[in-house]
Amino acid sequence: MKKGHDKLNKEKKGAGIRKPMLPDPRTYAFIDASNIYYGSKDAGFTVDYSKLKSYLVSRFSASRLFYFGAIDETKEEDHAFKAELLSLGYELKLVHLKVFKDGKKKADTDSRMTFEMMKMFGEYDRAVVLSGDGDFYWVLEHLKEVKKRVWLLGMASRTARDLTKLFGPNFIHLGNVRKSIEKNEADATFASASGVDTSYSNRIRKSMKSEGVGDNGNPPFSGSTP
Repeated sequence: MKKGHDKLNKEKKGAGIRKPMLPDPRTYAFIDASNIYYGSKDAGFTVDYSKLKSYLVSRFSASRLFYFGAIDETKEEDHAFKAELLSLGYELKLVHLKVFKDGKKKADTDSRMTFEMMKMFGEYDRAVVLSGDGDFYWVLEHLKEVKKRVWLLGMASRTARDLTKLFGPNFIHLGNVRKSIEKNEADATFASASGVDTSYSNRIRKSMKSEGVGDNGNPPFSGSTP
């Protein structure tokens, strides 16, 4: 009888022991605005940032989305686009756009993005990087070696061959997920996300077209010209 009692006590004690639950891996997304803008433009579509957020969250469980680009303080549509991104939950890492005498424009977003990826190094376990710029090769190679997992997303036509080789099956051609991230004319713009009146968003789009933005000019917060 005593042996049976002791066995029962051991079983009760064992039942109370629970294995500690491991925290979910933290995944951050880093977006190179210029590379993604011109890549999708070359492919004939525009990225819908509301859809892109849904894709990054559902597919990779991204908890923070960082958008790297340039801002032209003189353009109203840049400020409107900034409001859109903020309302969607993007964290903006912006640099000022430099305009040279010959009319060329450049913004040093690559170094800012590299710096931020390393500055926040201890905060994330996995990374989703949206770019195809070969200048990121060394930092991405390092992240692949030390992080649980790193994915690279970009348009194949604007992604350095060294990067596609480095990432192999973890490179995702954005053209293959176009339906999930493409902006359609019928889709709601930032009006639905931020409460901005639809007529205002329409005026912004018309203003962008009249200035060549989205056709021949730089997009809001893009970076350097291609």
